[in-house]
Amino acid sequence: MGLRFSTTNRLAPSKRAAPWEDGEERYPVRFEIDLLRCIYCGFCQIACPKDAIELTEIYDFADYARHNLMIDKEGLLKVFDVT
Repeated sequence: MGLRFSTTNRLAPSKRAAPWEDGEERYPVRFEIDLLRCIYCGFCQIACPKDAIELTEIYDFADYARHNLMIDKEGLLKVFDVT
């Protein structure tokens, strides 16, 4: 399974959230996915309140450098070709 993220400004998984005042909505400080740690279980897709994460059959993630398998905010906003 692979990951596909929506192209809108929806939330992506993050362990850190920005501070907020009472009544304000929290948002991630850092938008990042570590594909080396992902086990493609689908929990992030289920937990995402904005339906911004979709697991697909595409899983062609191979590279020679670890840092290339860290997807940041710009990488999350890219549209992956699923055809």
